[in-house]
Amino acid sequence: MESWQDEATLPPPYEEDSTRPDAATTKARPETLFVAQRFIHAGSADGPAVYELSHHIDYVTNTDHKVVMQKVTRSLRDSTGTPSIRTRLRPMYDLTHRTIAELPNYSFQAEAQSRSAPPHMGILRVGHGIRSSGRRRYHILRTQWGDDNRLQKSDDVLFDVSQTRTADKAGVLWEWSDGKGNMLARELLSDDGVLSLAVTAEMSCRRRDALAAAWVMRIWWEVAESGPTKEGLRSRAKRIMSTTNPDIKNIRRKGLYSF
Repeated sequence: MESWQDEATLPPPYEEDSTRPDAATTKARPETLFVAQRFIHAGSADGPAVYELSHHIDYVTNTDHKVVMQKVTRSLRDSTGTPSIRTRLRPMYDLTHRTIAELPNYSFQAEAQSRSAPPHMGILRVGHGIRSSGRRRYHILRTQWGDDNRLQKSDDVLFDVSQTRTADKAGVLWEWSDGKGNMLARELLSDDGVLSLAVTAEMSCRRRDALAAAWVMRIWWEVAESGPTKEGLRSRAKRIMSTTNPDIKNIRRKGLYSF
């Protein structure tokens, strides 16, 4: 199921505005997203912020249980005769790391906070059977709340995330595709330790919002699994890139941001 317009189970929209473009149909062009501190930037590491996080990406740990992710929107305002850029934060997701006592179906999940936000999502690790390649792989699944106040199990794959066989010269660590196998993005690490997501496919703005949130969830999970260190996310990632282990299994956590 690939529809991005089903809003029946979601909270109210950002605001009542019949002139606001529909994020499910408005297209987002291919571009690269960069994560830095509490922001995700578009185009370059110092480009405009498109998402804001409630936590510094380098310092979220396994003991953190919620990170608020908001979308940064800009509009041209000319109410006084002098044009100015108006910046607003719109609720998008609560990214949560549920405790075992809550019996969650997903250890990490994205809980939509608006009808105009993308769907609720959960992340699962897959492909670790006896015959697997040893590479990490994740499924990000569309889901909805059940009567037991939990996000329900689902087989509706929104994103399939596969670790590359080796860290190649381009610094590609992960490849992101949709549920049908179509390539959407590549997750990269530069020589100076900057993490980015190179979105290669045109998609709706709502899908890109979901992709960005799923990216943060994946990083959070990876970081939360490891013991705490005194190095930041970028230093840790850069060290991992230089390892001789092609499966990049020794990610050590300092607490990331996060999604």
